[in-house]
Amino acid sequence: ALACGISIPQAICPAGATASATAVVAGERQTGLSYAWYVNGGETPVSEARDLVLANASPGLYALRLVVANDAGETCAATNAQALDVRPFETYAAPDGAHVYPYDTPARAATNVNEALVALWSQETDRARRVTVAPGRYALTDTLALSFPVSLVGAGSGRTILDASGLAKRALHVTDPSAVASGFEICGLRKSVLTPGSAVLQEAGTIRGIAVSDVSSTEKHGIRGLAVALTGGLFCDSAISNCEARLMHLNTGVGLCLSGGIVRNCTIAGNRRTGNFYAAGVAVGAYVDGGVLEGSRILGNTVEAGCGGTSGLRVVGGTVRSCLIAGNVGGTEPEALLVPPDAADDVSIVNCTIASNVTASCPAVRLEKGRFLNGIAYGNSGTNLVAADRALVHASCWPENASSLDGNLVNA
Repeated sequence: ALACGISIPQAICPAGATASATAVVAGERQTGLSYAWYVNGGETPVSEARDLVLANASPGLYALRLVVANDAGETCAATNAQALDVRPFETYAAPDGAHVYPYDTPARAATNVNEALVALWSQETDRARRVTVAPGRYALTDTLALSFPVSLVGAGSGRTILDASGLAKRALHVTDPSAVASGFEICGLRKSVLTPGSAVLQEAGTIRGIAVSDVSSTEKHGIRGLAVALTGGLFCDSAISNCEARLMHLNTGVGLCLSGGIVRNCTIAGNRRTGNFYAAGVAVGAYVDGGVLEGSRILGNTVEAGCGGTSGLRVVGGTVRSCLIAGNVGGTEPEALLVPPDAADDVSIVNCTIASNVTASCPAVRLEKGRFLNGIAYGNSGTNLVAADRALVHASCWPENASSLDGNLVNA
């Protein structure tokens, strides 16, 4: 008996490419063969050659049906309901979208942002890739992994909301240098030992104009950065707020942990450390051990009484410049700004203002290493501590500093 099948050399290809399929025939009598190819349920053959060629293919799934006949009148047929997957370079998401794969027009928009992202052609190309996310609230069902050059663009951090409350993993992971994420808010992630890693991890690329809020953890974990961890790339024009950690290991940040890259023009505010569990080395606002933190505001972060850690900013490495650290409140012991004795020798805090930070029983500001240059520190509680043998204060105004160091204006 005559038998046939469909061979697909490349089942997934980009829009505009030439997609193809080949008839495979078996049986004793293979003379006088004829072929008929049908696409997506059509009743008229689109090709009568052994090889089906679809030039400049449009995005979508292609169902193929092949009918083969020989000169003895024998026929056979083969069907592949998802033979070809032609991926677009741009997809759309909208809460009221029609959710028609591959979501390549606003009328066919996905209702799930994760599905809109994975529908893109992600292999090497010189074409730009983009996911446009309309205003509305979306439930995240997986990590948004920007591992290829793509722009994930929402309508604004107050308009496009990515709800991570049902997610058991991080919400956003950016690893490609050309990837861009912008214009949305990530909120609601509940961390535990079962959900390791920060809500947002950036290793490369650009994150711009997003908000990360309402991220919390009630279990002890070893992640570096509850809300945002940055090891490379640019994180800018964004906000990290209302995040809470009860139990945390050492050397981490509730709002931000910066180990590399640049954080610029961001607000880190209203984050909390609670739970009456002491853990030194934790910073509620930002923990910096590398990279550059610049032009940003660390405001109103708090440490509950009985908890250890720094309420505002802890700097172990890297550079902090042109920042405002103000209104942070410590509990029993924590500082609002701390450069500890084990910090790198080249730690620099430049052109910064440290003001109105409060702690219960210790200096609000401790500088035990590094350099404080061209800055202002005032209205902070306690007698501010500067280790004169290990730290440099230069060309700064610091009334509460008990040590008169190079260029420092005491009681100005």
